[in-house]
Amino acid sequence: MASEIDNLKRELRKEIRELKNSVEFVSKEYDKLKKECLDVKTENVALKASQEKMAQELECLRRTVRESNMRLAAQEQYSRKKNVEIKGIPQETHENLVDVLAKVGAALGVPFKDDDIEVCHRVPTRQNSTNANEGDGSEQNIVIVFKHQTKRDAVMLKARKIRIATDELGYAVKRPVYVNEHLCPQLKKLLGMTIARKRELNWRYAWAIGGKVYARQAEKSPAIQITCEADLAKMRSAVPAT
Repeated sequence: MASEIDNLKRELRKEIRELKNSVEFVSKEYDKLKKECLDVKTENVALKASQEKMAQELECLRRTVRESNMRLAAQEQYSRKKNVEIKGIPQETHENLVDVLAKVGAALGVPFKDDDIEVCHRVPTRQNSTNANEGDGSEQNIVIVFKHQTKRDAVMLKARKIRIATDELGYAVKRPVYVNEHLCPQLKKLLGMTIARKRELNWRYAWAIGGKVYARQAEKSPAIQITCEADLAKMRSAVPAT
């Protein structure tokens, strides 16, 4: 009997030791897993902070690029302050642009002569080529550089109030003639995007004046200046006109 009890005690001690070892092993594994989880959490916090920092730096870089582009566009547009761009005048093989432009000035009520013009020439656009065919509607726009900005401003003032057509200039075909500010490529692209958004949202007006692009939802709505592509979101978030 005593021998059996001793054997039972030994077995119990052995089982207790094994159980203790198992508990210690599980405890160590738990501590190890807990540490690994804490390490991962710390890494995630550091990674999130790094991502936020990178996002801030990226936004700062985007803002810097945007501001640089705006400054460059403003400088390029300033160099065009004496310029006017005319669209819609039929292109002829042996045309005299000075005479054509004199007729435009007469139609607008702002006569100007050869002495008023520094230079004038046809320029290709994305809608036409350098090989425009006479009378096929693919004529190139005409750019005029006036010697004095006052003359250019007088022309633009009249052009915003008076609409002229080709038949008034002596052409057989009747098409509208558009007298616009000569925008630099960046502002011309921005105006195009603004006009596209205007049509998408069923707004009434989109225009350029003084080297700046604007949009207006309705007749009595406030004008919104569009300085870059991101500003187009202002049109979508504007309060609907009543």
